[in-house]
Amino acid sequence: MLKRLFVLTLVSFLFVSILFSAEPQFVLSIVPQHKEGFFVEFTAIGFSFGNTEISTQPLLDVLGLFNLRLRNYLSPTFVLSTETYLFDPFFISKAYAGEPYNESIQMYVVFNRSYLHNNLLLGPIIIKPYGELLTVLI
Repeated sequence: MLKRLFVLTLVSFLFVSILFSAEPQFVLSIVPQHKEGFFVEFTAIGFSFGNTEISTQPLLDVLGLFNLRLRNYLSPTFVLSTETYLFDPFFISKAYAGEPYNESIQMYVVFNRSYLHNNLLLGPIIIKPYGELLTVLI
């Protein structure tokens, strides 16, 4: 019974996928690469060259969260991205409140997020495989 339900669900999914994705208007979930050269957008500034972009988000600097992003577009539908963040938890109290701090207990948090993302077009069906690795160092 469970096997029949699974097959029925799978066939229904394929039917609905083919029916609704047959339109030429579909959404790819990868942000297109910027034109070559310096770019500025609302949340980031960076530089694009070849199939690679390097950028940062200066809006986060006021919170003590400094970051760097490197994206490599292997094709228009396949991207490899790595983002590294350096967080200073005492930054706001030091910079804005002027509170004294003990340098012997200074702590930084390094967070890295790397992912591969693809939009695989199989006729009217789009498959979006995604893999992500998160790393935190204190």
